[in-house]
Amino acid sequence: MNEEEKVTVLFDRYVGALSVTIGQRQITVDQLPAETEFILSGESDDLRALWLTPGESSYLAKMIRYILEKVKISAEAHAALSAVLPRVEALAQQAEAEGE
Repeated sequence: MNEEEKVTVLFDRYVGALSVTIGQRQITVDQLPAETEFILSGESDDLRALWLTPGESSYLAKMIRYILEKVKISAEAHAALSAVLPRVEALAQQAEAEGE
C-alpha cells in the first residue's frame, strides 16, 4: 500500500473528534463522547477495540507467551490465547518499529 492509499483512523477522546484520513483526504466527526465504543464487524463475531500503549502491548505479549508455555489452562483458553497472540505481537512490533 502506498502513502496515497494509507488509511488512518484517529479518535481524540479529549475533544471528542473522530478523524478518518485516506491518502490526502480527511473527514472528521466532532462531539463524540469519550466512552465511544469501537466495533469491527464482518467477522464471525464482532471485535471490540482494546487500547494499549506500546509498553503494554509488549508486556501483554510476553504474558500471553508465558501462560501458553508454562501455565496449565484449558484447551479452549489455549486456543483463544494462541489466536490473539499474533495480533498483540504485531502491535508490539509496530510500536517498536515506530520508536514508541
